[in-house]
Amino acid sequence: MVVLKLAHNNFKRFLREKNAVFIYILLPVILFGAIMLFTGNTGSKISVYVADEDKSFLSSQYMTYLQEQDQYRIVPITITDQEDQVSEDEHIYTISHLQQQIQNMNISMYIIIEKGFEEGFYKDQDVNIQLYGLQKSDTLQTLGQMNNHYFSNMRGLYIGSGKDPDKLQDLTEAFNKKEVKLTSQYISENNNPDNISFALGILIYFILLTSIKISHLAVEDRLEGVYRRLLSMPLKAKHYIGGYLISTSSLVLIQILLSIAVMVILGDALTIPILDIVMTLLLFALCGIAISFFIIAVVKKVTVVEILTNVVVMFSSMVAGIFWPVDMMPAFMQRLARLFPQYWAHDIIKALFYGESLWNKQLNISILGIITIVFFVMASYWMGAKKEA
Repeated sequence: MVVLKLAHNNFKRFLREKNAVFIYILLPVILFGAIMLFTGNTGSKISVYVADEDKSFLSSQYMTYLQEQDQYRIVPITITDQEDQVSEDEHIYTISHLQQQIQNMNISMYIIIEKGFEEGFYKDQDVNIQLYGLQKSDTLQTLGQMNNHYFSNMRGLYIGSGKDPDKLQDLTEAFNKKEVKLTSQYISENNNPDNISFALGILIYFILLTSIKISHLAVEDRLEGVYRRLLSMPLKAKHYIGGYLISTSSLVLIQILLSIAVMVILGDALTIPILDIVMTLLLFALCGIAISFFIIAVVKKVTVVEILTNVVVMFSSMVAGIFWPVDMMPAFMQRLARLFPQYWAHDIIKALFYGESLWNKQLNISILGIITIVFFVMASYWMGAKKEA
C-alpha cells in the first residue's frame, strides 16, 4: 500500500506540470496516428529487379507473391554476359551493371531465381534464390525474412499435397484465390509494415523521453530533502524506488495502450502480433527506467536532468535509426547505433511485422535485459556510495 500511495503521488505530481499530459501522453499518440493515417498510401515503392532463370511454375508463383507486396515495385529482368546486349528499355542487364545500379541507389536490390529452383524444391533441397543489395540493408533483411516465411508456407503445402507436384499446383492456386478474397475484404490499405514500424519507432522515442523525464522529480526530492525525511519515517528505500517504478510504468503503459487503440481504430492491428509488441515496448520502458534511476543517482541538479532529457534522448534516437533507416547512415554510424537500446527494440518490432517470432529475437531481448541490469546496478552502486539508498 505504501508503494502504491507513493506511485499515485508521483503520478499526480508529474501530470500537474505544465503541458505534461499533452506532451507525454497525447502528443505521442497524435503523432503515431498521423504517421499511420497519412503515410499508408504514399505511392513510394522500393524498386526490386528480379531475374527468373528457372521459368517454372514455382518461380512464377514466387514472382506473383513479390508483385503482390505493396511496398515493392517488382521489375522482371533478364541477365546477360554480353555488355553490348544491355538495354534499359528491355530490362536486360549484366551483373556488374546491376551492382552499379545498387551503388548509385537507383535500385534497392535485385533477385536471381536460379535454374533448377523448382527441381531442388521438390527434392527438399535449399531453394536456389540469390538476393543482392547493400550490406545490412533493411530492405535486404526484411525481404529475406518474408522469403523464409513464404517458402515455409510452400513447403507446408507441398507436404500437405503428399509431395505430389500436380496436387501442389492445385493447392497453391486454391490458396491464392482464397487469400486474395480475404485480403480484399479485411485488410486495411494503411497496413504497411514499414509505416507502422516507423510509427512505433516514434513511440519508442517518447517512451524513453517519458521514462527519463520523470527522474527530475526524484532529483527535486533529493534537493529539497524529501527523500531523507521519507526514510526517517517507517519507509524503506525500496518503497521509494518502487513508487517511481510503478508511476513511470503506468505512464508508459498508457502511451502504449492508446497507440494500440489507434491501430485498432485505423484497422491496422489485424495481422500484427499486438501482445509481442506490447511486451517489447514494456521491456524497453524498463530499460528507460533503469537509465532514469542512473541519472537520479548521478545528477544533482534539475537543470542538468532537463538537458540530458532533451539532448541525450534525441541524439541517441537519431543515431539508433528511429527517425530514418539505419542503412542510410555511414558504416561507422551503423555500428554506433548498436550501442543504444532503441536500436534493439526497433529491430524487434520490424522483425515482428515481417512474420518473425519474438522467440527468434532472443539476442535483442538479452541485450535489452543486460542494458537494464547494468544501469540498475550502476545506479544502486552510485547511490550506495553516496549513502543515499
